[in-house]
Amino acid sequence: MKTKLFALILVLVLMLLSLVPAVHAEDWTREDIHLNAFRAMYLMIVHDPDIDNDGKADVVATSSVALGSVYWYNASDPTGTWDINYIDQGGLGGAWDVFAYKIDNDNDPDVVAAGRVDDIFVWYECPTDPTQTNWPKRTIDSDNTTRTDGACSVYVAHDPDIDNDGNPDVVAAAYGNNTVVWYEAPDDPTLAGATWTPHIIDSTFSHVEEVHVADIDNDNDPDVVAAAIAPTNQVVWYECPTDPTQTPWTKHTIDPSLGGAVSVDVAYIDNDNYLDVVATGLTDDVVVWYECPDNPAQTQTPWTKRYIDSSLNGARGVCVYSIDGWSTLDVVVAAQYADEVVWYQGPEDPKAAEATWTKTTIEALAANSQPVGVDVYRIDGDLDPDVVASIYMVNDVVWYEAVWPVWPIPEVPLGTILLLGTGLLIPVAIAAAKWLRLNHRLSK
Repeated sequence: MKTKLFALILVLVLMLLSLVPAVHAEDWTREDIHLNAFRAMYLMIVHDPDIDNDGKADVVATSSVALGSVYWYNASDPTGTWDINYIDQGGLGGAWDVFAYKIDNDNDPDVVAAGRVDDIFVWYECPTDPTQTNWPKRTIDSDNTTRTDGACSVYVAHDPDIDNDGNPDVVAAAYGNNTVVWYEAPDDPTLAGATWTPHIIDSTFSHVEEVHVADIDNDNDPDVVAAAIAPTNQVVWYECPTDPTQTPWTKHTIDPSLGGAVSVDVAYIDNDNYLDVVATGLTDDVVVWYECPDNPAQTQTPWTKRYIDSSLNGARGVCVYSIDGWSTLDVVVAAQYADEVVWYQGPEDPKAAEATWTKTTIEALAANSQPVGVDVYRIDGDLDPDVVASIYMVNDVVWYEAVWPVWPIPEVPLGTILLLGTGLLIPVAIAAAKWLRLNHRLSK
């Protein structure tokens, strides 16, 4: 009887393990969104709400040429043809970064953008019918002598906003002015002549490339993380003061030496109570994450630097998301000079000395394609996340659908498998034992 019971349990374990597929490059299907987005730069997936309020995620993106454009894309079936809609057709020189949010506090997402050639930060009001090309364009700031020269990054601070008055504010960076700045929103930004009040966070962060807003020190107000390429090559964060309109922001260094620090994202990588930072080094060819110390506002407290990948040529755009649906977070990266879009499966314990981030190629592109931007969300409305990417030199905006071989569970650590298996098999084993005992008695 014991032999029969053991054999039954062994078969059930093998059946469970067979249902756990690994995710490989061939498990991603590419779908085209726009194949003529000349010098496609950065993008963002827009959802909850989406732009046309049809319940399907949309995409906003920029074209970074001298006569740059801002687009938004929608599709009734994302595996088919996407509609290409202009927010600004050729009217934003060097259109670079883009961010969608409800600037005017209505129920539809507006769009904020940076014009790197025009040296300007603007926002576009979503019209009643967003498929029309007339999105009212309003200037946030165009003072290129002090704040907007080489305007390159925008981020909308909301829930809470910077000054906690209920109006979404804008945090921005200007490469040429070496400036990180936040703009205090007017009470009604749609009014003619409405003024956004600039507040300098830092005017000396040389060649700043990107900003990100998050509450780093857990004091319920939004701080700012920023990255700067050469000659600075640093990742820093700025502590929001009690009165952000009057008091200087305290600057804290996360990494004093990350070659080509170009992109950052923020997430609870190690699942403690402090947000960690993920960054890419364009010239160091690395993807790293920084463990936030328990008291990050203490200027002498170091952030622990750990490598996700130490050899990814031209690591650029980065996004943190749980690709495989498990509790560990994963990382998606656009590798500009490796011509790849890749994702890294997060380890069970990312702080362990032996922790390994498993790299999977989503798409290996043709030489000199140069992907630069990525974002992640459920484009097709199913339960697994998809990846959107902008491919600079071949002028493409594309999305990749994750296709799980058997069911939407990826390769998971052995400990997790055994834990799940034990939980499932114990009641089965008890029932099997009762059945065998009953049959043994009946056979006597």
